[in-house]
Amino acid sequence: MNRRQISTLLALKELGIEPKLDLFRDRLVLQKTVYLAQVAGCDLGYFYGWYLHGPYCSALAKDMFAVVEDPESLDELGNRWVLDDESLKQLQRLQTLTRPGDPGLAQRLELLASVHYLITRNQLPDRRPSTVAERLAKFGKNFTEKEVKEAITGLQGVDLLNVAED
Repeated sequence: MNRRQISTLLALKELGIEPKLDLFRDRLVLQKTVYLAQVAGCDLGYFYGWYLHGPYCSALAKDMFAVVEDPESLDELGNRWVLDDESLKQLQRLQTLTRPGDPGLAQRLELLASVHYLITRNQLPDRRPSTVAERLAKFGKNFTEKEVKEAITGLQGVDLLNVAED
């Protein structure tokens, strides 16, 4: 395992997210959790673009498939490596957003990461929840204006987004 893979696994562990790839929802949770961890300030070295379900990084997918192929290295991870204090501090902010075990976790993380990506990458003519919801609908996402507003509020609540409505 390389340092990027190790750091990513440690970040996921800190947030209570298992590096599972069996189901699409597992892969979605992993992608969006790492995206949010990075925007929180935990530099894991991944670069995201827009894909069907919001921000996506093919290098992350490749790394995680390589890691889960080697279960012995996962077992040894916690004994040999730790995240720095600053990364741990940044990840703690996300714990209210990444609630493992929540049956709606994948959809909620997809919404949070997508809203953040669209707003911070200036992909919208304005930042109103209605505009964000309309853009998401164009991508086949049926998130309501109310859900988008709640996502914006959630992101602002953990200092991941500073948005004044236009």
